[in-house]
Amino acid sequence: MESTSGKATPQQDPVGQTPAGYLRGERNGGTERAWHADLGVLATAAAVERAAEIVRGSSAADSDMTAQQLAKDLVWARPDSTGMVRWCVQDVELKLADPGDAERLRTWSRIRKQVHEWEQKREHEKSVRKYLGNDALTTGGTALVWWLARHLDDDQAVSAAVRLINDLSMLSRVAQDRLEPGWVESAFVVSPPAPLDFDGDGVDRLDLVVATGELLERLFPDSDDQRMMFARSLASIAERSGQSDYATRVRALFGVPDLDGNPPEPPGEEPQDG
Repeated sequence: MESTSGKATPQQDPVGQTPAGYLRGERNGGTERAWHADLGVLATAAAVERAAEIVRGSSAADSDMTAQQLAKDLVWARPDSTGMVRWCVQDVELKLADPGDAERLRTWSRIRKQVHEWEQKREHEKSVRKYLGNDALTTGGTALVWWLARHLDDDQAVSAAVRLINDLSMLSRVAQDRLEPGWVESAFVVSPPAPLDFDGDGVDRLDLVVATGELLERLFPDSDDQRMMFARSLASIAERSGQSDYATRVRALFGVPDLDGNPPEPPGEEPQDG
């Protein structure tokens, strides 16, 4: 609901100089004057009636625009329904019946815009899917032509397209659900990495020790004690895990005794079997 406020100004018809408070008309071929206690009431009623016509055809969400339309329309002097009083309105103001409606209307307006934007994006996505599924990727040949059309400015496009023939054909088969059973499993088999060879000449093992030394140098560049403490813990964990050769080399590199308190083997020497 909306309301208007303003000041309606009655104006006497200059023709005939009708006194204030009188209405003038014709009756039975003669002139008759009827008394009205307040011509301002007639002017106000006429102004409200006209304002209601304008507001009734507008949206509450467009209250600012409606207020401007009211201000533009109601300032013009015009006669009321009797034709004897002319009125106009100054200082027009339009208010919502509930002040909280303004925020609710703004919220609904934002939601409508977001819904409209989402629907537009959805329609665009549907159009793209239809184009790709029903046109561009129907066969390997159409997929190849589609790719070439998108790379016309590339001088090497033809050579690149030849290398992509298998991939584009596969893409077309996937898009059209024309894959043989079990194809996905066979196409994406991942082989596990080969294990490090610690039983060979010891090069990989040595690389790990060197990497460990570089790591501790970077972690504790200014503290020999911290490097040694970390190396002792690392060697102990490695030895408990069955990596005694690695543990021995780490202890030798940092001068760390073993779990029994024995001094480390000199660097570069192999540990002696007991």
